Amino acid sequence: GEVIGNYRKTFRFETDKNWAREGDGFKHFDLGAPLGRVGLGICMDADMNPKDFVAPWDAFELASYARKNAIDTLVVPMNWLDAPVEPPNAPPPQDPDAPSESTLNYWAARLTPLHDPTPDYAELGAADGAENGGKEVIFVGCNRVGTEEGTTFIGTSCVMTVSSDPSRIELVDCCTISEERVLVTTVS
Repeated sequence: GEVIGNYRKTFRFETDKNWAREGDGFKHFDLGAPLGRVGLGICMDADMNPKDFVAPWDAFELASYARKNAIDTLVVPMNWLDAPVEPPNAPPPQDPDAPSESTLNYWAARLTPLHDPTPDYAELGAADGAENGGKEVIFVGCNRVGTEEGTTFIGTSCVMTVSSDPSRIELVDCCTISEERVLVTTVS
């Protein structure tokens, strides 16, 4: 194999600021079939949260980039956290043998420009002038599981397909909160 590119985080989580510098922006790589144009994001920088938690909710930085650049496959490795349990010794609020529905819903919401056909997002179009409305995008969310030094990760790695014509989000497959595995699925 050969290295075809390098991508560094653009938006850092608070704990990243002690040891990492921001990258120089979102990137994509043209890999040919079957993946096509692949966009990358890493956790916080992937616009799964607005930059530094201060950007407007509807900035949708990564999803807007994906739409403007006609991304076919959007891959986002993460260290997505589980919400803290209140009180600290209470049983976990979620079934460890199921995916986190709130996490899946949040990720889908952050992809709004890819599935919302309203004029607010239709104007984004593709950077090369091609019509991008209705394009199906494959979203691959890769999240870790388990607990490390008191921090619990929510798992729920998934594959979704997203399209704006018609407006559609489909969960193709996902892991549970506690499941560590290689997720292999077919997207048609």
